[in-house]
Amino acid sequence: MKETEVFKRLGIRNKNELISLRQFSDILGCIWSNGNYYELTPKIPRLIDKIEFLNNPEGFHPIDINKEIKLNYYRRDRDNLQRKNRYVGWKVKIPRRVLLKEDISDYYTTNEGIPHNNVVHRGHLLGKQFKKFLFESTSIKNNIHFFDKNNIDNIYQQFSRANCNDKFNNGQSYFENIVCGIIENYISKGIFECCYYEVEAIFLDIDDKMPVGNRILFFDKENFENSFHVFVPNYSEKYVLENYSYLKYRKRFKSGFSKKVLKFIGSNYNC
Repeated sequence: MKETEVFKRLGIRNKNELISLRQFSDILGCIWSNGNYYELTPKIPRLIDKIEFLNNPEGFHPIDINKEIKLNYYRRDRDNLQRKNRYVGWKVKIPRRVLLKEDISDYYTTNEGIPHNNVVHRGHLLGKQFKKFLFESTSIKNNIHFFDKNNIDNIYQQFSRANCNDKFNNGQSYFENIVCGIIENYISKGIFECCYYEVEAIFLDIDDKMPVGNRILFFDKENFENSFHVFVPNYSEKYVLENYSYLKYRKRFKSGFSKKVLKFIGSNYNC
């Protein structure tokens, strides 16, 4: 797809508007790739901060931009929870030398569910592939719910094209698979806590329900050549608004897709 059409599908006018977004404050430029994603510059902004993070014993932090929670949410101990913001991303160091035994405590779940079908997925920010690099296997089976589909701090509506990977398209899973391969190799060599991984949902407006894409940053301290910084735009060839300008697409990111609207797009299934 031509870059100009991508901008239209994202509800923005041009590249300047994209890199001027508040969440792109560290981004100086972006280059469109044939794999339907953007390579961002600088490759690793604030490098010293990433190195310091790798030295942090916790190594698992949310990204908070003061996005208010507006979904109906449920949590057993919500009366004791003071946070009113919805997280938009996560920073982790991998592979962990000492795997976590307990679930991440600070996240929200929704009892309404996030509307989805085969075109609009419930897309993870931090992918399920990373479970084994963060948590003990016995804990994953019994106690870890962070990666569940109703965790609104790690799930946003994402078009299948942006979520998945195929021969002509590099979606988020393409980059997750690259990272997993590198981490598996380090584990086999007994090398731990050498990589920094960051994923963030990017919004045109902080109050929007649906992100225009996910920014993914991977920093490999052992081999910098493995590092990358990309933006995977959240659009689909299957969702077309005929004879409309970018402003019409803009409204969809503001509202997200309801269950009613999704009945007319693709077919419902549990993805």
